[in-house]
Order: sequence, then C-alpha cells, then structure tokens
Amino acid sequence: MVKHCNKCNVDIDVHHDNCPLCGAYLPEVAKISDEEEYKQINYCYPKQNTDLLIKDFLLKITILTCILSIGICAIINFLTSGDYTISWVWHVVVGWLVFWVTIGRSIFFHLQFRRQIVWDYIFSSLLAFYIQFAIAGTLSIEAEYNWALVWVSPSLAMGAMAGLAMYALIRYKEWQRFALPMTVLNVLSFVPLITYYIVYKDAHFMTFIAAAIGVGILLGMMIVGRKKYFLEIKKKFHM
Repeated sequence: MVKHCNKCNVDIDVHHDNCPLCGAYLPEVAKISDEEEYKQINYCYPKQNTDLLIKDFLLKITILTCILSIGICAIINFLTSGDYTISWVWHVVVGWLVFWVTIGRSIFFHLQFRRQIVWDYIFSSLLAFYIQFAIAGTLSIEAEYNWALVWVSPSLAMGAMAGLAMYALIRYKEWQRFALPMTVLNVLSFVPLITYYIVYKDAHFMTFIAAAIGVGILLGMMIVGRKKYFLEIKKKFHM
C-alpha cells in the first residue's frame, strides 16, 4: 500500500505521515485485507498462450495416434501373414510420412523455405520409388520401366534447384544463407546419375542433365561468391 502526495504527484510508502519532498501531511488511506492486497500485487508471471498449449496437446495426440496405428497394423499384419513378413503395413507408414511432410509439417512446424525445398525433394523422390515398387512388386526393374529413377528424380532435382536459385536471386542480398541448401541440392543431383550407372552400367540423358545443372550452379556460386561462399560453408559445418 502507498500514500499519494498531491503536491509532488508521487507515491510514498504508507508508513510515512509526511511527504519527504515537500513535508506536506499525507492523508490516511483505507486499510485493505491481506487477500485484497495479494490480488493487487503484480508478480509478473508470464501468461500462458492458450493457442500454443492447444497446439502442443494436438501434436502429442497426433504422434501417439501415429505410433499406435502403425504398431497395431504391424501386429495384425504379423499375425495374419503366416510367413512373418510385413507387407501392407508399409502403406500405413508411408501414409503417415505423407501427412507429416505435407499437412503435419505446416501445422506443427515452421521450416524455412530453403530447408523445406531440400527435404521436399528427398521425400518426393523416395515416394516415387515407393510407388514404383508398390506397382511393380519388385526392386529389379528394367531401365526403360524405371520411371522413378530416369524421369521423376532428375526432374525433381532440376525443379528444386531452379526454385531455390530463383528465390536466392530475389533475395540476393542474403544469398549466403542459400549456400548450404543449394550445395546439398547440387550434390543430391548426382544421386540419380550414380545410381543409374551402378544398377544399369550406363547413364540416361536425364540424369546427365540434372547432374550438369548441379555442377553449373555449384561452380557459379564458387566463382561469384568466392571467399564468401567457402566461408559460409565452413561456418555451417563449424570448421
């Protein structure tokens, strides 16, 4: 509780009878109960954000549902298969992966675009291979029918590199922040070419194009960025 001096317009401790500045008599204030005084005290406790609490609760429920559904499906699949193999449960796993990468990530997580596009490329390529495997029923696919490796993966790599390069040009003043994700995409653009050569002892022109674009962009960053590019890479890897 405090008393107020009208002349000096200051608040003074309740134990003082006179203002220490001007000496004016301070009128008595009405006494209040301990409970009312407790309510008036501001303890500066941070208020909890209701939206964040709800979001955290929904995240935990979604994760629990994901784990339980996959576990139950795996047990049912194991008990009914007879040969102790898990087959259709992988469709449930992939379904949940699609949810987390698309809807779930947008709802619960906030990744920056330069990171999102790298993970989107990786996930989309793996999803294409899974769909191809589900349709063919085998991993041994002839070169002319391996559309996931020949067409989808290189096309996704070129699209991801083009999208990230355009975004970097738009925000050219912050181009160093795109050095690492672009480098990762450039390295990943070699994966279809290397995989195709290992499996088929040959190279398709689409895989060559994707790798060539990756090399061109990587050299461009090294030449244009020079020391800034290498300094940024060292910084990201804490070298």
